[in-house]
Amino acid sequence: MPVNTNKNFSIGGLNGRSLLTLAVLVAAIVGALLLFKPNVPLPAAAAVSALVVFIVAFLLASARVTVLGDHLVVGAGFYKVKVPLTDLLIEDVKELPSDSSFKLRWRTNGLGWPGLSLGWFSTNGEKSVFAAISSKQRRIYIPLRGSYDLVVTPESTDEFLSTLRSLGRPG
Repeated sequence: MPVNTNKNFSIGGLNGRSLLTLAVLVAAIVGALLLFKPNVPLPAAAAVSALVVFIVAFLLASARVTVLGDHLVVGAGFYKVKVPLTDLLIEDVKELPSDSSFKLRWRTNGLGWPGLSLGWFSTNGEKSVFAAISSKQRRIYIPLRGSYDLVVTPESTDEFLSTLRSLGRPG
């Protein structure tokens, strides 16, 4: 069933932990460039370092869940999935308590950063997941028809769950 409105929900990737880690990374890069005389010319090393910091900051800032037409889009940048709403098992969507036994295990492709886990992960369950989470609180588990599920942490958990439930059972 197509949805007439597009709704965006931030994952909250720009949080205290992620920003502190980004600041430490920048300080370490600047310190290394100033203290050590690399074999690589300083402008080239600075440019590559700035590119890495920009990419990480972009992923932190743009991670989101979007209901877009008849799809759910999760992620940011090159770590993103687009799932037809008909693949969501809406009746089984649930909020995971912070003390839940559910855990992301190995990151198979993605970004693992303090304050943001984004990409493909194995779990302690049977299916792998595409995750876009910024904390152990507010984790929403979204089962899908197919070989993987979704785990997200929208900042507006209640509004997100209400939006999903308003979709009814597609198809």
